[in-house]
Amino acid sequence: MPVAKKPGEHVSPLSQSPQNVSVPLGHQAEFSAETTRVGTRVSWRHGDKEIRSGDRVSIKSVGKRHTLTVAAVTAEDCGSYSLHVGTTVVEFTLSGEPNENSNNDVKQVTGETTGNSNNDVKQVTGETTGNSNNDVKQDTEEARSLTGLFLTTPQDGTVTAGDDITFSAQVDGSGSIRKKPQVRWFKGKWMDLAGKTGKHLTLKETVNKDTKVFTFSLCIIAAKESFSGSYRCEVVFGDVTDSWGFNVSVIAKESQTEDIRAAFKRTRTGSEDAGELDFSALLKKRDSRASLPAEPEVDVWEILKSAKPCDYEKIALQHGITDLRGMLTRLNAMKKRAAPPKASAFLSRLPPTLQAMRGERVRLVLQVRDRNTEVTWLKKGKELRPSGRVMMEALGDKRVLVINKLSLDDDAEYSCRIGDEICSLELFVQEPPVRVVSPLDDQSVLPGQEVELECELSESGASVQWLKDGQEVCLSKCPRLSERRDGRHVALVIADAEEGDTGRYTARTTGGETACLLIVEEEHVSEAVADVAVKASDQAVFRCMVADETVGGTWIKNGEPVEPSQRVHVSHEGRVHMLVIDHMQPDDEADYSFIPDGHALYLSTMLGMIEVKVQFVPRQVPPKIHLDCRNKMLDNAIVVIAGNKLRLDVPVTGDPEPTVTWYKEGEVMASGEGRVMVRSYTGGSALTLQGAERGDGGRYAIAVDNPAGVDSADITITVLDIPDPPSAPTISDVGDDVCTATWEPPHYNGGAALLGYVVERKKLSSRRWMKLNVRPWAESSMRCERMVEGVAYQIRVCAVNPVGTSLPGEPSRTFVPLAPPGPPSHVTVEAVTDSTVTLRWRPPERGGAGGIDGYHLEYRREGEETWVSASPCPCPLPCLRVSGLSTGDRLQFRVSAVNRAGHSAHGHAGPLVVREIVERPKIWVPRYLRHTLTRRVGDSINILVPFQGKPRPKVTWSKDGEPLDPKQVSCRSGDTDTILFVRSASRGDSGLYQLRVEIDSLVDVVDLRVQVIDRPGPPVRVEVLEVSGCSVSLRWDKPRDTGNSDITGYSVDKQDTKSMEWFKAVAHVHRCSSTISGLVVGNFYNFRVFAHNDCGSSLMAGVTPQSTLIPKPGWEWRPPPFVPRDPSEAPSFTQPLSDVRAVQGFPCLLTCSVRAHPKPHIAWFRGESCVSEELGFRSLHSQGVCTLEVRRPGPALAGCYSCRATNGLGEASTSCQLTLRPLP
Repeated sequence: MPVAKKPGEHVSPLSQSPQNVSVPLGHQAEFSAETTRVGTRVSWRHGDKEIRSGDRVSIKSVGKRHTLTVAAVTAEDCGSYSLHVGTTVVEFTLSGEPNENSNNDVKQVTGETTGNSNNDVKQVTGETTGNSNNDVKQDTEEARSLTGLFLTTPQDGTVTAGDDITFSAQVDGSGSIRKKPQVRWFKGKWMDLAGKTGKHLTLKETVNKDTKVFTFSLCIIAAKESFSGSYRCEVVFGDVTDSWGFNVSVIAKESQTEDIRAAFKRTRTGSEDAGELDFSALLKKRDSRASLPAEPEVDVWEILKSAKPCDYEKIALQHGITDLRGMLTRLNAMKKRAAPPKASAFLSRLPPTLQAMRGERVRLVLQVRDRNTEVTWLKKGKELRPSGRVMMEALGDKRVLVINKLSLDDDAEYSCRIGDEICSLELFVQEPPVRVVSPLDDQSVLPGQEVELECELSESGASVQWLKDGQEVCLSKCPRLSERRDGRHVALVIADAEEGDTGRYTARTTGGETACLLIVEEEHVSEAVADVAVKASDQAVFRCMVADETVGGTWIKNGEPVEPSQRVHVSHEGRVHMLVIDHMQPDDEADYSFIPDGHALYLSTMLGMIEVKVQFVPRQVPPKIHLDCRNKMLDNAIVVIAGNKLRLDVPVTGDPEPTVTWYKEGEVMASGEGRVMVRSYTGGSALTLQGAERGDGGRYAIAVDNPAGVDSADITITVLDIPDPPSAPTISDVGDDVCTATWEPPHYNGGAALLGYVVERKKLSSRRWMKLNVRPWAESSMRCERMVEGVAYQIRVCAVNPVGTSLPGEPSRTFVPLAPPGPPSHVTVEAVTDSTVTLRWRPPERGGAGGIDGYHLEYRREGEETWVSASPCPCPLPCLRVSGLSTGDRLQFRVSAVNRAGHSAHGHAGPLVVREIVERPKIWVPRYLRHTLTRRVGDSINILVPFQGKPRPKVTWSKDGEPLDPKQVSCRSGDTDTILFVRSASRGDSGLYQLRVEIDSLVDVVDLRVQVIDRPGPPVRVEVLEVSGCSVSLRWDKPRDTGNSDITGYSVDKQDTKSMEWFKAVAHVHRCSSTISGLVVGNFYNFRVFAHNDCGSSLMAGVTPQSTLIPKPGWEWRPPPFVPRDPSEAPSFTQPLSDVRAVQGFPCLLTCSVRAHPKPHIAWFRGESCVSEELGFRSLHSQGVCTLEVRRPGPALAGCYSCRATNGLGEASTSCQLTLRPLP
């Protein structure tokens, strides 16, 4: 079954995955998948190649369903397929079954194998897709931890040296309105290719404005072998960064076997004079061996390759090679060529880069050609040895390097070497962020106690920064503060806590932070009260010490305040409170308590009297109950606190001893052992309540009788207990760090009036409750403060009465303190028309923990009080266009941010009038269009020019004053820019383009010059001027067609008529003439010349009309016949007159130069009158230079002057303007 790999994700984007399919060959196969969302982009791949729709393959996406259909399945279609959805990969297979009618025995091969995948092992291999060993398969997407920005990624490529190759990557840019993805291309680890663009490298960027898909291309032109290596494409979009690596392999061209001797050897089939050179002096020795039998043919290239340079000429003569210079040029070029590539020792290589976290396990796998090959693993160029963390394995033809528990020292380059061939990988080890596993808990302690604020981190030994109320805590400066570590547990220990230590403490790590509140309460009681037992008539003393002298208190006896008397004394000296009872009596035996004023504390003690029994023999008298208690109230009421012991001794007299019977609520109480005991003794009876409970209260009666009579008495016992818990509080008015808690009083107050309440809170993730008040809170509602925004809390309430504090009530519902966001700022009007207004604003500076759900925009007419909502639901973007307005209305606008906590304060804009604003048109010409835009023939012309103006201006393009041809040029204009596009430029597209933007009578015009260039034509009239020794002088004229660009130079080639191959003689020359040297005597040569401009070289060359012979030495040179030159020449001005500015009254000169034979007659004219002979002028003519001196010119002599030269062959004239300015 397919296995979905989800690196870094817990929720699959697929609700239905494609399944394995097995179909007969020639039939149709279909795979289907269903995503969880509509519009999710998916990618189908066969092996490691992305599948595109074609003749037999179709890909459809309808809603959430995606289908891949393969028609007429062939054996090549079978294998492993994968579906890529973001970073999730689902693999499946297509198996082909042989047809039943086939006569061939086709064996069915399935690509399914089983293998256990180790999820905690990061495995990177260099295997190709389709290998059945899935346990070592390369998972490039897991290794690189893609974030999903790439729609398509550049794949590995192989190119032959000299050819072109292009790599493309598509990025989704729909996540932002204003920002666009930024892409950088790297070679190796750090080399940025942005600064390497030029002749061999270009970077392009295109965007589809409808889908917001950006396409970035890297084009390598005329690839060289040095371009091979690992490349990386890195994209940055906002705060997200993604990268993808790929490899480029450049292979050398296959060397063609050629016969060097045939190329450079002279033959007798070339021309009549071939072979006429006399090398008999050098070939005598070879001629003497002519009679020997023919030797086997040898490879001259092998001989030249291993020979010394000083032997090249000798080898050339031995094997009949006459063009020695051409042979040396070819030999140097062949030496520079790389040898044909050998078969790589690696079948699959390591990826160029790999990123992993510290502590993870990395498994590097590659495949070798020979399974018996020994490999060497290197780290930073040094050999790597096995250790406890590093293991090396050899599994068949696979070589595996495993590194356990990565550390920062493992961040290095790892290589596998086989002989001279090396395969490398760059491993990047990152420090994982330290997270807070268990947060800090709020604490409330007393002064002098030790406080331990402890939290648990995700890693041991991680650094923690402690802060108090936002300020860093320096442990070294405060001796009472220390840090304790126990594995992953880190604690801040505060010894001898003080009230100044109260505050909010924060523990901050690289991956998060946690905070708690510490309250050091004031100590109110330093010494408690102890139980006292005294004898009758003795003195009983109770002593209690409080923390502050100003703290008062009240002494309580059985729930009632103690009133001072002659025997009872209450004193307060300093911090000591004392209760002294003189002459102890039975009614003084009770439960005494001390309650400090204003504090929910309760200190209890017991006063017992040591009984002294006296036996005597009374007289026979009627029974009598002696009930004498000084703490009695109405109806003999006795008050006891729940949990305390009550012993009621009732003296009884009578003779004989009376019988005692106890009643509760009219029922007889049985005597016996238990919590409630009734015991009679001589002279009395006792009722004992062990740990009085709430149900023990009520009306009790005692009855005595003897033969002498009957007596009875009623006693009321009241039990005081702690109150019942209050109800669960109701939370309201929740703010950023405050809330209001309201609760109902308890149904039972414990028999005494409530002193107040104690409110506690806790974080939902903590187990410790923290008090919010030290003294009892008298009201049934409290405003709770100092909470952390965004953290879940619960609150509970305890009731307090004089007896004590009740059990905690039910906690409130869980709530999260959230505050509305801040008001939007910079509310501005972006555009106004006659019926719409577009507003834009900035998000609030404080968004709060609840974030921002949207914005609510309202408007109202000036003078009205009612605000009208501009949209039925909050707007998610910080801009909104309000339509349906009336022209001329004066409106005010306000915007508020909305989140779960409510609406923020408003940001205002206006008032403004709803009316179209006329803005003068202005064209913003880009910098590159301020000069002539040059394009080659066949390239596209895409000119984007932004402009401004309101309302939308009218845009018009023209060329050389004429409208554009819509068949050749397309124009598209928007509200803020216009585009001129030519799909395939031609020479006719060159010219002056004019962009005109107008709004009514307001116009702005810009001229843009476009020049489309082409290759030049061939030079003309190529001719040989002179042959001198082994050199030839050439001359030619410029080509008639320069390709609409300036000629940058020429190159000259030569051709030996024997070999008939062209060689470069001069690579670059600026002039229209050149001298070719290094020619071989006796050979015939042809020459051709190419012209070059900015577009390239001419397709055709200018060739000499006939071959040129390099004559043998000693030949007599016959000069051409002398032709006498006729010097006669009509007049022509080589330097015309120039305009002159002179000062009145100062002489000035007018000068020009003329060329003519015979010597011409020179005449000067002012206007139409001749001034050569006038007195105010002097005319000079010497060596062709003509000068007219104007002596002391006045205002009347200013004007147009001309010089006219005349001889028998013709006439020429030139003129200038003389301007005179007055003397300053």
